[in-house]
Amino acid sequence: MIIHPLTEENINHVMSNLWPRGKAEVEKWGFTVEEYQELFIDMIGKPWALAFYDNNGCPCSLCFMRPIGEKRWRTYFAATEDGFKRIWKPLTIFLSRLSDSLVKDGGYMECLSGNDGARAWFECMGFKLIEKMESINKYTKGV
Repeated sequence: MIIHPLTEENINHVMSNLWPRGKAEVEKWGFTVEEYQELFIDMIGKPWALAFYDNNGCPCSLCFMRPIGEKRWRTYFAATEDGFKRIWKPLTIFLSRLSDSLVKDGGYMECLSGNDGARAWFECMGFKLIEKMESINKYTKGV
């Protein structure tokens, strides 16, 4: 897995090939794919906004963290189905370590998911399901 900053090109690639279950999640949150894409475009140049490529140089997933308070972060994620399946192991290790470092010393991270099948993935990274809202699950890590 290769990590790059967000660019319009990698955002466009992932969003135009968005995993169908990811598209369904975006719609559950009340966004169109285009609106969700704009959230990522607005984060270009931020140090906490990254694209994850496979070893062949293909963009597979995107992630950014938005501050929601002091030492508090909300994450946003998008992936292609094939791409995620190629990089999920190193991506999981990276995101687990990143979240561990951010919650150290009183930090907090939250992730929202509209997919019940993602629970095991979040839990293996140390996140806990703290709230089930209609069709959205809220996972947190830290204080």
